[in-house]
Amino acid sequence: MKKQIIFHIGMEKTGTTSLQNFCHNNRRLLLAHDILYPTTRLSYSFWRRNHLPLVAAYLRERDDNSLDLSPFPGSRAQVVSALHREIARSPARTVLISAEHLSSRFSALDIEKLAADFSQFDCLIAATVRRHDSFVGAAHSTAVNAGAHFTIDEYFQHMSLPGARYARFAEILAAWSSVFGRQALRLFVYENHGDMTDPILRCADPEFSPSAAPRLNRSLESGPASLSVIRRFNRDLFESGDFDSDPITNALIWVARWRLKAAAAKLRAGPDRDMRARPETLARFKEIAELDRISLRENFGVDLPEMPAVEEHVVSEELDHAAREFLAKTKIARSLFLRAARHWSRLRRSRGWGS
Repeated sequence: MKKQIIFHIGMEKTGTTSLQNFCHNNRRLLLAHDILYPTTRLSYSFWRRNHLPLVAAYLRERDDNSLDLSPFPGSRAQVVSALHREIARSPARTVLISAEHLSSRFSALDIEKLAADFSQFDCLIAATVRRHDSFVGAAHSTAVNAGAHFTIDEYFQHMSLPGARYARFAEILAAWSSVFGRQALRLFVYENHGDMTDPILRCADPEFSPSAAPRLNRSLESGPASLSVIRRFNRDLFESGDFDSDPITNALIWVARWRLKAAAAKLRAGPDRDMRARPETLARFKEIAELDRISLRENFGVDLPEMPAVEEHVVSEELDHAAREFLAKTKIARSLFLRAARHWSRLRRSRGWGS
């Protein structure tokens, strides 16, 4: 009898981190349910607690090193072989591999290669979708906290471009379905701040107990006022042109941003304030989301909630103004860490390092 592999492909911003933390912290419990969560070094990131190195190995073959923030060792063949060996050693009949970048970064050719590399297994594809506007909003929050400086309106505009597949769930699922077959897909709908751990794990073991162990499901999204401060901070850094992009500079800026985020977390937006894109931007995105929603229902039987009506509610400018005032008053934006990052960048340039 073939062993079964469940590839949990995301989508991003659908409780993936909670699932991965749970699986990492409860590997013995999973084994008791005949489920292996592989942790072999070449295919697993102990820092991220997921299988991002596996994804990076496939992307690297087509000269895409965007996931190699700290280069993962091993070629695709080496990573796959290491994973096969761990699976063969384990008595578990089911293997769970989780990496949300499988959905956001894999091309059709990558999916075909993955299927070929694991053809001796019975493969299932587990994926979770989320209402389109809340999905994009959560993704924007994550991007800003990681250093992005674009506004929510700019982000929605980008997601509306023809080549932007990130929020086109039906297109992503169609690519996986065409390789593994519709019958291999296990699809779920995410509700805000929901917990997808039990539904995903029940794909492996229908008897998995929802109270088997505590789980972490704390949202990492920032509030609108705090997020506006961080985004304004990121844009100021970008527009200054003072900072290089190297590990030392990035680490110093990360500390400064972390301290700023802690201070800005105390800010509270008014009850009617939120970060919203312009009505015309949201209207365009809603057209795309509705087509995707229809395709999900007709082709995959998934009933995703509809985006709410677009309202005349534009207060991002007010939040941005408040963010500017906060940054002008706080000393964090002029902290030792930023001064050190600026001096280090100047030294690199004067010595020609990294050029």
